Amino acid sequence: MAPTEVPRRLPLYSFATPESLQSLLVGTDKDMGGLSEATLELNKDPETPAAVFRGTLSTTVPDDCKYIASGYAGIKTRRLPRTLFGQTYHKLDQYSYLELVARDLSPELSVSAPSAGGDAAAAAQPSEAGKEFEEPPSQQALDQEVAAADAAKQQDASRGGGKQRRQFFLNIKATTYAELDLYQYPLRFENNDWHTFQIPFRHFILTHKGFVLDNQRDLPLDSVESFSISIVRQDGPFHLEIASLAATNPPGLSDVELSGEMLMAAQSGDQEKVEKIKNHLRKVDLF
Repeated sequence: MAPTEVPRRLPLYSFATPESLQSLLVGTDKDMGGLSEATLELNKDPETPAAVFRGTLSTTVPDDCKYIASGYAGIKTRRLPRTLFGQTYHKLDQYSYLELVARDLSPELSVSAPSAGGDAAAAAQPSEAGKEFEEPPSQQALDQEVAAADAAKQQDASRGGGKQRRQFFLNIKATTYAELDLYQYPLRFENNDWHTFQIPFRHFILTHKGFVLDNQRDLPLDSVESFSISIVRQDGPFHLEIASLAATNPPGLSDVELSGEMLMAAQSGDQEKVEKIKNHLRKVDLF
């Protein structure tokens, strides 16, 4: 029996109608006493309809707030409905990439003099603001965000730049050992144009409560619960438009198909073919 052919692109979400927004939830630190605000609506672009996630972040902690840190907002997809057979999941184990079509129309941030502390490596660390909106990030995690922002500002200043774009994170929640585990990837927008991100699932970093785990585990693609986008510790207005989200495979064989081909080649003793497949995977940064 011939194996079932896997489509090259699996649409997950698109946001072209008011009804499509029902699949999204929005949350901010205001839910816990903070001052940040965010809304969700459709844009007015007939060529590229999209969900508009916008609002204002505030890192100010009100006097009557029980938390000592503030300044985050996020949107996430609702979990798939349960069936008679139990909870359902996004089954993406036949795919290699997550594709996001989005654009950032946020005002640019002015680069001020960096504060003491922070290192350049911290600028690439994920944020925890995209988790399940139960509680604000910890003070230690937010301190890391401040250090990361300072490092980014210092790099921009060294290049003579006076502005920087806002930093968003694309997150994947899957069934793992710990409830607050989250796989994260930093989104970098170069301008206000539409961007099509095609991110290898292998590039998502496993975090727990905002901290990168030393023991990185593969993303369980057969039990993906939800997707989210977050922004944290960047005072002022933000405006992000999300057109669609999909799972994709690159041209040619998918990772799963290539792995099967490599296994068959190894079993038949065709070492030349094994090395050829390995070299291909290295070229696309998947091995």
